[in-house]
Amino acid sequence: MAYSLNTNASTQKITLSSTGTYTGSIYRPSFTLSKAIALDERLLHVCGLEIAVLKHPAYFHLNYMHGEVIVTSPRGTVRPRLITQVEGQENFSPFLQGVYITNDTMNVALLDAVLFNLLDFLKQLISDTGYGISFVFNGYPSTAYKYNSMSSDGMELIDNYDDPDNSLHVDLLYNFYRAQDFRFLIENSSEYKLEMKGNFLAMFGLNPSTTARLPANGFLDVHLPVYGHDYICLSSNIGSNILSSTCGERLQTTNLFSIIPTPNYPAQIEVYTPNTDGGKTETSTNIIDQIELHFTEKYGNAILSLEDFILTRVVDQVKTEDLPAQDHVSLDKIRKNKANYARDLNIQEMNKKLRI
Repeated sequence: MAYSLNTNASTQKITLSSTGTYTGSIYRPSFTLSKAIALDERLLHVCGLEIAVLKHPAYFHLNYMHGEVIVTSPRGTVRPRLITQVEGQENFSPFLQGVYITNDTMNVALLDAVLFNLLDFLKQLISDTGYGISFVFNGYPSTAYKYNSMSSDGMELIDNYDDPDNSLHVDLLYNFYRAQDFRFLIENSSEYKLEMKGNFLAMFGLNPSTTARLPANGFLDVHLPVYGHDYICLSSNIGSNILSSTCGERLQTTNLFSIIPTPNYPAQIEVYTPNTDGGKTETSTNIIDQIELHFTEKYGNAILSLEDFILTRVVDQVKTEDLPAQDHVSLDKIRKNKANYARDLNIQEMNKKLRI
């Protein structure tokens, strides 16, 4: 099918914002139009994203402080513990409720404080007396990170990074930052086994929709997501026939509307404008009275820390033209046949003259 795109009077622009009226959560809002948009059923309509502006969400946020940890003691006793936003033992420190890190704000003290509070949380779960749970960094022994040796009831932040006694600890943090990978291991030297699940796993760079297991005398590979998201997946109920393979799924038809790159740092403003008009897809309905959005991260989980967004969607009218039938003879083909016929006649006349 061939088509021509009409972007004049037939173009419908719809702007949706977190400051507007919607139902549901900010990361999955549903907007009801005051007047439904009726599209001409005789025509094909396509929709796309014109512009999206949002505040880059962080992983260290109050809304991620939920989940459950199941602790199995050496004797086999199973103790499920609920993780909540409430400050106190076995919950996260309020320090982690809103950490926005950029290259300008990154320093040894800030990075150390984030790691300290994450380690303190894990040590509280097993009442660690020292080296039960440790953070291990590439190229350094577990003793290099000073907090590993502290007990759960004696955790205390370093207050003097210039102290020679803390030089190895500080050197570790500098190299950890310079690597820009922010990967490390959680080492469990105790006989306790931990099964962790819930939103708080995102603060360790893990998938919140799975269960992370830290076996007795084992390791868990984690990643500190200090710079937030690489991209955001935006889905909607308006688009249709979109094939995608994300979040570990096989290639299938989804309602993925657009991929929004997020090259900036958390709390900074991201602005995305598609470079071409090729990102449009057919609308799923001819009557648009409600628009639903869904903001997800790379694992397919809702972005709970989303705070602000505004975006404009465009709906365009397409005039379709049916392709010719197989037995159709085009005017160009008729002209070409006539030219070939005239050429053959000329050749025949020349051959007759040569034989005389």
